[in-house]
Amino acid sequence: MKKILIIDDQKDNLISIEAVIGINITNCKVLTALSGKQGIKLAKEEQPDTILLDIIMPEMDGYEVCKQLKEDLSTKHIPIILISAAKIDSKSRVNGLISGADAFLSKPIDTDEFVAQVNTMLRIKKAEDKLRNETEKLRKTLETYHVKLESEIESRISTETLLEHRYQQIYQFSPDSIIIHDMDMNILDANNKATEEFGYSLEELLAKKIFELHPESELNHSAQVLASMKKKKMLTVETKFVRKDGSVFSAEITPCKYMLGNKEIIHIVIRDITERKQAEEQIKAKSLFLESLIQQLPLPTFVMDSKGFNVMVNEAFLKFYAVPDKDMVLGRNALTEPANVSHGVVKYFKEALSGKIVEMPELEFVSPYENKKVITRCKLFPILDPTGTLTNVVVMQEDITERKQVERALKDSEQNYRVLFDNISDGIFVLDAETMKVVIANKAIAKIYGFDSEDDITNLNPIDLILPEDKEAVYKIIAEDMFENNLQQTNEFRSLTKDGREIWISAIGVKTEYQGRLAGLISIRGITELKNYSNIGFEKFIKIPARGKPNSSITPEIHNALEQKLNDSLNPLKGYWHAIFWLNETMNVNVTYQALRNYMIKHFKTKLKVPRKSHYKKDEQAIEAFFKTAECTEAI
Repeated sequence: MKKILIIDDQKDNLISIEAVIGINITNCKVLTALSGKQGIKLAKEEQPDTILLDIIMPEMDGYEVCKQLKEDLSTKHIPIILISAAKIDSKSRVNGLISGADAFLSKPIDTDEFVAQVNTMLRIKKAEDKLRNETEKLRKTLETYHVKLESEIESRISTETLLEHRYQQIYQFSPDSIIIHDMDMNILDANNKATEEFGYSLEELLAKKIFELHPESELNHSAQVLASMKKKKMLTVETKFVRKDGSVFSAEITPCKYMLGNKEIIHIVIRDITERKQAEEQIKAKSLFLESLIQQLPLPTFVMDSKGFNVMVNEAFLKFYAVPDKDMVLGRNALTEPANVSHGVVKYFKEALSGKIVEMPELEFVSPYENKKVITRCKLFPILDPTGTLTNVVVMQEDITERKQVERALKDSEQNYRVLFDNISDGIFVLDAETMKVVIANKAIAKIYGFDSEDDITNLNPIDLILPEDKEAVYKIIAEDMFENNLQQTNEFRSLTKDGREIWISAIGVKTEYQGRLAGLISIRGITELKNYSNIGFEKFIKIPARGKPNSSITPEIHNALEQKLNDSLNPLKGYWHAIFWLNETMNVNVTYQALRNYMIKHFKTKLKVPRKSHYKKDEQAIEAFFKTAECTEAI
């Protein structure tokens, strides 16, 4: 809503003018003041859009009020219409314009002119307010931009100063030498590290050209680098420099070309790589030594890098795998070979790469280069560079194919001899020399001594089974004749079975080893019947009186016993006299030689040889000869 301020000392004039405004100008608020002082105060407070000011007023006329309003910054922009009681002359008009009036009206007021003048002032005020607002807005924008610009300028100046300071710090305290020279090779500047590295003062360096810091052998190379820098902005090369004291060092340089003002300069970063080159030479020497060593190894050997790719193989490897050209395996990833994948080689490779020496289980596979079945045993060794970094893994293979084949053949042979050992009619056992205990025995010896199983013999001391009066003699035979002198003689002596029966045995022993320990291989044969038979003699045996009726008939019981004895593979009947003696001893019966012979021929369709002492002697000699053979010893 617009505001119009009327200032007049006559209240009637205020009422009449307010009425005209109310009728002709809508949406307008009228403010009134009866004096100039009051009007000025109300104008400052209400900021009206137009002021209607009467010229003739006591104390302060309209000219003075207008002048003060126009001089005040808060009210100078308000349009003022001066109202006079008479027609305004030129002098009054000039005074009004000097005081700052914008328009003039004379009383009596013409309504149309009045309304037109007031509306004009309102439009002017509206335009001025808009302009003032835009101006203020622009002023504030410019002020904000100015503040921001000043801040940015200050920040940029501060940043550039900071960057310059930091650059100087980096330049001077760089761990690498830095030298700046122009395209004519004149040194323009150098940092602290450069003066320290080359042994010159800064003044001495500034008096030199860059090529003077190179040994003569590098001058051509230095010229080539400068020529390259005319075409490029930056590059990295290796070269050599000479210090003030004449010592030469290897360096990696990175020259960088840029403009300084209107002049091209080259900024060179120089890094001493003498230790690195020495380390590289050491690595190269060690690599050559390693390759030479690996090539001379008789075992198939190859080297993998940290990813598992083959980087070196020796001649033994190529021969073992029947590879005609090493290029067929170099560069291949050994970890992806089907045979290695199936045997889980990756796991062992990772262990070796962690710094461990790894021994793998035996591998059996078909060579991928030739249809050849091989068995190997591998060891993996890690290789470290001078910095202690693991770089490679050496795989050394031992071809154990032939040895495994021999072991398998021996195992099969041992199995065959074990069958012989368990089923031979003579009792056999192995005696440990230190503990004097049985470590292994066969079934026959368990039967001789009346044990249920050969396991019952194990861990027994055989001396415990000898009659007390014979123990000392038997111990001497074992300790001296067998373990000390290995006489391999047959000895006969009495022994006791598990149930306490006294029996006669014939024994022969051979000194041997069992599982790496000194032992004796002893063969025992029961000779009780033979001893009894020998003691009775042929003449006495033929004349044995019949127990009951002479020439007792063969009963079914005797028949069954003879049949069983004939089928006894461990202790068979050795002749008719042996059969007669056996029947007399075991069944308490007596039959004549002729009667028994006729009966056995008729019922068993068999003839038994007439026994002679030479038969038993030959059997004993055959057994002794068998136990002396290497095959029998190895089998046991």
